[in-house]
Amino acid sequence: MALIYTIGDKREAILAYSVPGSSEFMLATIKLAETMEEHNSFTSYDFVIAPFDKSKHSQIGIKIASYATSKKFECFPMGRLNQKDTTKEEYGHLFDKVQALISEGQLDKVIISRVKNISAEIGDVYPLFLRMKNKYKSAYTFLLH
Repeated sequence: MALIYTIGDKREAILAYSVPGSSEFMLATIKLAETMEEHNSFTSYDFVIAPFDKSKHSQIGIKIASYATSKKFECFPMGRLNQKDTTKEEYGHLFDKVQALISEGQLDKVIISRVKNISAEIGDVYPLFLRMKNKYKSAYTFLLH
């Protein structure tokens, strides 16, 4: 889903996220979002989106320009991505791979997620983000441009 974000009167690319157990969320404006090359280090970025299947999608490295705590924003969908839901088997396979990498000491911490497409007509996504954050208090919740 392509999105337009507005903070005040200004359009910004943003990342909103809430860590498990938090009543607050962070709102970050994005300074840079780029496709990561194989030689790029995860530590070069503030946030990384890594797909289940690298042959279909690239990793995206994000550098943050600024942060705010629980600041209201407007976010309106402008289209849809054509990405299929993640199956239980795909998620389990990724979990096993990540667990092995952590056991080998190659990674310290990874947050994995799955794709779940929900068909709905929605306007501003901000209320949806808040509902998800509040409903799944023990989950890492995020919204990304």
